[in-house]
Amino acid sequence: MKYQASIDLSQPNNSHTQAFNKISEFAAGNTLSILEVGCSSGYFGSALINHGHQVWGIEPDEQAASVASESLTFVFCGFIEDFFSKHQSSKFDVIVFGDVLEHLLDPVSILRQCSGFLNKDGIIVASLPNVSHFAVRAMLLEGRWEYSDLGILDRTHLAFYTRDTLIDLFSDAGYEIKDISAVRISAEQADELCNFKLSTDSIQAVKRFATDDHGYDFQYVLSASFCGGTGSTKHRNESIKNEDGLRIVVLVSDPSSSIVTIRLRSPLTHWATKNGGSVKVLSIHEDHSHDLLWADAIVFQREASSYTVKVAEEMKKIGKKIIFEIDDLLTNLPDFLSHHKNTINQSLPFIEKMLSSADAISVSTSLLAEQLQNRNKKIRVTPNYSEKSSGVAKHFDVEPNQVTLIVASSDQVLVEELLEPLKVLNKKYNLKIVAIGPIATTFVANNIKVTKVELMSHPDFKAYISSIDNGIGIIPLDESTFSKCKSPVKYFDYSSCGIPSVCSKVMPYKEVIEHKHTGMLVESSSNSWIEHIEMLILSSTLRRELADSARDYILSDHSVRQCSEEWKMLLNDLMPDGISRSQHASKPPNLSARFPKLIVSLVPRLLKIKTYTRLIKAVKRHGISGAIKRLFRKH
Repeated sequence: MKYQASIDLSQPNNSHTQAFNKISEFAAGNTLSILEVGCSSGYFGSALINHGHQVWGIEPDEQAASVASESLTFVFCGFIEDFFSKHQSSKFDVIVFGDVLEHLLDPVSILRQCSGFLNKDGIIVASLPNVSHFAVRAMLLEGRWEYSDLGILDRTHLAFYTRDTLIDLFSDAGYEIKDISAVRISAEQADELCNFKLSTDSIQAVKRFATDDHGYDFQYVLSASFCGGTGSTKHRNESIKNEDGLRIVVLVSDPSSSIVTIRLRSPLTHWATKNGGSVKVLSIHEDHSHDLLWADAIVFQREASSYTVKVAEEMKKIGKKIIFEIDDLLTNLPDFLSHHKNTINQSLPFIEKMLSSADAISVSTSLLAEQLQNRNKKIRVTPNYSEKSSGVAKHFDVEPNQVTLIVASSDQVLVEELLEPLKVLNKKYNLKIVAIGPIATTFVANNIKVTKVELMSHPDFKAYISSIDNGIGIIPLDESTFSKCKSPVKYFDYSSCGIPSVCSKVMPYKEVIEHKHTGMLVESSSNSWIEHIEMLILSSTLRRELADSARDYILSDHSVRQCSEEWKMLLNDLMPDGISRSQHASKPPNLSARFPKLIVSLVPRLLKIKTYTRLIKAVKRHGISGAIKRLFRKH
């Protein structure tokens, strides 16, 4: 078996995760029939099956096919052309080509034939390596083109693709690109992975003189639907290829965090897919000066410092639009979050500066918008949401001690009003209580027996609570201004996973919950908590009805699509005339007066001797104006 791998869906920068996420978004919680072409031993298909899908595989290697048949729904040992002729009536929701198309003699013909095996509105999900990666360019600079056993220059590849020719491939086959993303690694990483044996000088030369923004793209992962090659399809694909839409850079402390994914990555990616835009989510702690110059708008999330203020100021000077995203009322922390106050107070002047100077503010709720409107009038609510989970908790008749209460929080919250009710209910029914996050310590300190669960990623959290049959979500909240401005995202998550919720009768929950129809709203008293939780403990029918109604409501009225629409309106308001890419690209900003200041604030790592060596060479070769243009060229 030549290709074998393990799946780590927590790592966003790999083709398996990106392909899996495209399939999951398309599935929207439904069970899909999937055909994986070149399934190897079934490692990727197994991950899909574990999330409820049915997966058929095609694999020409007999040993790999035999192993795959142990885990996949069905495996055809042979080539895809043979499968087409022997299974002409088969239909699938998704056909997957994981690094396969480049091995085919006629991929356009195969893709066209796939259209007859797709259900209505079905999609292709494919990954392919990028032959124009910096590592390959460096090899060519050395006068070499050497094949290897694995990677971009796999000796079994029959075709090689760049981003543009990949899009052309699907256009020629009659498909409209729905979404395209990239696995990005450095030239040094690719060199080690593919054993190219590159010199440092070649790598540095390629980086220095590259005139595009895709040199770090190692693999592309896309989804596409068959449309028959209409004019509008080709026009849309050309727009994606040319990256005609707005370019957004998101600067955050931790690009992999759940809050970044929920608030920014998912809705902005959804927006970009539908509107021909481009989005990059990057760490603010690294040098991304090139990406900042590439962007039309820059989003800063939540945190602020003298550095972020400086970057924002310099970017505004050269015409960039600045958006500040904030999902909590950090300007008014309650006393019970005093452990955060020192940190927040240090950054508060910079938060205030970002709020007042940004071209637009993105917030999660209308109440938060009201609280911040005196800082900036250009505020738009980009609401939180929850998508369908791959699993849904079930509710059936069980003894009360088989019902599980779930209390979760990523921070300390006021749970004191729950202590007495939980003691009473636990004594009466010997309940299971799961406490997720730091709130577990409060329960343990008050002699309430709980199962302690550490904080986890958002996908893992949803998968975990979905696995708890006969579970009830308990969501207490105080009436501080800070808490009223929060989003009911925890209720959204419980609901999408089939868990009925009992919530404090305060904002934001009383705004979204219909009492005894999509959830329970309780007064701030022990008797009210006991009464409503007990109703659900004793009735599987009520648990199921509330869970079903809440799930239908959330998936209908609080989806990522609606959030992305709000982002679309925010961006349209910010740049009503859009961007003229040709003018934007051909007229670099006049930065000569601010050049040293910009470099110091944005790219301190460039202050090295070799920087000036390169600059001198550039001036000798292109002149002063030519060197400046190359330093600030937009791609």
